[in-house]
Amino acid sequence: NDAFIGRTYLAAIDHNAHMFRKAAVTKSGQPKYNKVYSKRSKNWRVDEVKEPKSYDFWPTLATRILQKKIKDQISILRAVPVPEDHPKNIAPSIALKPIPKTSDLVQRAQSRFVTEQTNKDAIMGEGPSTS
Repeated sequence: NDAFIGRTYLAAIDHNAHMFRKAAVTKSGQPKYNKVYSKRSKNWRVDEVKEPKSYDFWPTLATRILQKKIKDQISILRAVPVPEDHPKNIAPSIALKPIPKTSDLVQRAQSRFVTEQTNKDAIMGEGPSTS
């Protein structure tokens, strides 16, 4: 139970420390994207890649953990192996279809936004004039 609580605390610290990272860009200045498959909608989409994390809080945290570990006399060290049938070892993704190119997903996401914006403009009467 203590290990679970410790991992939860570490996850919260990591989340809070890296919440406001900026978007990562390529050498040419273009935003970087990752492909993501949604099991719910069964579609591919792109997520923006963030800058690498910095762990400025780690030295203080590691010192406190090691000090507590030195004083601990009853903990058990053990490794938990990942079984061969673990989902990570079965398929490259959870999708039951091929992984599309990132550029195709970016283009589809951008064209979808343009279409949605055009529809909103037409509804609001702000679209191109038809006269």
